[in-house]
Amino acid sequence: MKSDKKIALLFGASVLLIGGCGPSPEEIATMTAAAWTPTPIPSATPTPIPYDLTVTIQDESGAPLPGTTLVYPASGSETPVVTDDQGVYKWTNLPREGVNLEISAPGYFPQTVTQAMSRGANDIAVTLVRDPFGLTLAEACASGEKLLYIEDFQDGKAQGFQNITAATDFNAVNGWALGPLEEGNQVVSFTGVNENGDALADYTFENAVWRIKVRTTGKDGFSFLNWHFLQNPEGGSRYVVQWGADVLTDLSRLQMPTPGHFSVAPSRHKVIPDTWTLVEFSAYNDLIEVWVDGEQVAAYQDPQPLPTGSLGLEAHIFNDPNTVYYFDNLAVCELSAPFQSILPAP
Repeated sequence: MKSDKKIALLFGASVLLIGGCGPSPEEIATMTAAAWTPTPIPSATPTPIPYDLTVTIQDESGAPLPGTTLVYPASGSETPVVTDDQGVYKWTNLPREGVNLEISAPGYFPQTVTQAMSRGANDIAVTLVRDPFGLTLAEACASGEKLLYIEDFQDGKAQGFQNITAATDFNAVNGWALGPLEEGNQVVSFTGVNENGDALADYTFENAVWRIKVRTTGKDGFSFLNWHFLQNPEGGSRYVVQWGADVLTDLSRLQMPTPGHFSVAPSRHKVIPDTWTLVEFSAYNDLIEVWVDGEQVAAYQDPQPLPTGSLGLEAHIFNDPNTVYYFDNLAVCELSAPFQSILPAP
């Protein structure tokens, strides 16, 4: 009996000891509630609203300027882009807030636009100012024609012409120059007792018209306008308009080595010195035409049309170092129908 009482007392003491060391009822309740409380999930960081930009280019009358060139390096690309038929170009999801646009359009003074953007949609309208000596897209081609090439030299460059560029950028002495004939008007000229030519690189024209303004001071020598200009080891081929103040305007055909170079449509026309003249030199299928200031002066139907080619300028001055040949406002427009002059009949 004594032994049983001792065991009972020891067991009771153990229970009391264990019970005294455990959590209180309040602590148990708190622990139970915590076990059933969900762990908060961190909220996602909001995605920043991107920068979007719409640029509209117009002239001083508010008319849209399609085909305007835009360069925007901050967009992530330095490749030029052009505005649509409404004079609009859009960028979306731009990487930064700064706007630094280089804007240029044939016939207008270039412009730089610098400003900040806010997140979301941004709209910029830019008005370009007309360059009185520049050639606009609307002036380059007649209705129904498609522009293929344009160069008015107003930026002081002759893109695609190697010999003219050699003279302007590297001081090559070859007769060519590019500079102002009058204040604000940049033109290509050829002078000095010299003979030289230059061809537009990386272009090939088929059914198209080439328009160019020409002028001469002095009467020595002559100039060639070379159309469908093609060079090869045998000498190449081209249609040639010869002009000058002391020569009759003449259309010839050159194909080397045979059948050679010969006149196919002579005329009685002569350019007037110190006066700008618009020459339109067209090729449509087998018909080659030359128009001067809106009047046809030569036409030739070629039974064996020459292959397609580019265009070239050429001048020959033999004795008078003061004779100068000038060239300005070049444009080539694709033809989908027989040629008609951009000018009204005189």
